[in-house]
Order: sequence, then structure tokens, then C-alpha cells
Amino acid sequence: MEKRPPSMRVRFNLWIENSEGGLLYGRGRHRALKAVEEQGSLSAAAEALEVPFRGLWARMKSSEKRLGFKLMESRAGRGPASGTVLTEQGQAIWTAHKG
Repeated sequence: MEKRPPSMRVRFNLWIENSEGGLLYGRGRHRALKAVEEQGSLSAAAEALEVPFRGLWARMKSSEKRLGFKLMESRAGRGPASGTVLTEQGQAIWTAHKG
């Protein structure tokens, strides 16, 4: 009887750092942007990811500072116009990483 090789799949992690080694973007940031896109708010994204809001907020602000542009924009209030949305740059990074 012929032996079949075990099923395999290739996996790797990719991230972007600045010249000082500071994380600009990686899997965690990507998951956060995806959750914001799906949930419509940073607090709902943190809940969906099961991470503390404060920590998620700090990580995203750190990336924004290092990148030099905002990844998301919060809109205060209640109703459909409130919440958090990805900026044009945040959407571009998230979309590029999806493909």
C-alpha cells in the first residue's frame, strides 16, 4: 500500500517595521482594522477580538504615529453617523493586505 504524505499548508507572518524597529503594521493591526470595519466602532472591535479597549486603542495610535497618518476616524454621537470608520489610508492598507 502506498503511503501518502501528510497534508500540509504553508503559513508565515509578515509585518512592517520602521527603521527603529517599531511595528507599523502586522497581523494584529490587520485584525483590528478588519474588526473596526465589520463592527463600526473601536469598542465593539475590541470586544469582538476579546482584547481590552485601552490596549487596542494604544496600539492603533502607536501605529498611526509611526506611519504619520490616521488609520481610523471616530465620530461622536449616537446613530448611524457615529462610531469608528477606516480612513482612506486605513482602508487602502487593509485592502492591500487582504489581497
